[in-house]
Amino acid sequence: MSRATFAPADAALRTACAVVGGYALAWCFTACLARALPALFGMAASDAVMTASMLSFVVYLVVVVRVFALRSAPRAVAETLGLSAVFAALCALLPVPAAARLAA
Repeated sequence: MSRATFAPADAALRTACAVVGGYALAWCFTACLARALPALFGMAASDAVMTASMLSFVVYLVVVVRVFALRSAPRAVAETLGLSAVFAALCALLPVPAAARLAA
């Protein structure tokens, strides 16, 4: 098995992508899932937010591992930004739960 070595700039880019991009992806995933669960399954909004928040830790972990597992840093950035954009677009299409509208 070969060992991967990263140049300092590559390692810095991957670290920034894992920290900032992972946070952005986990946030977009959480917002999307918190809206999708009540719309699709009739779950209470508070339960949907708690479920989505707990699953976001798993998403963040997977993103961090994936960023360092990929062969190129630009691909890691592209995948992270692309998935964040997909979840943000889905979140914009899903309806806001009624309980969230009352709280605002």
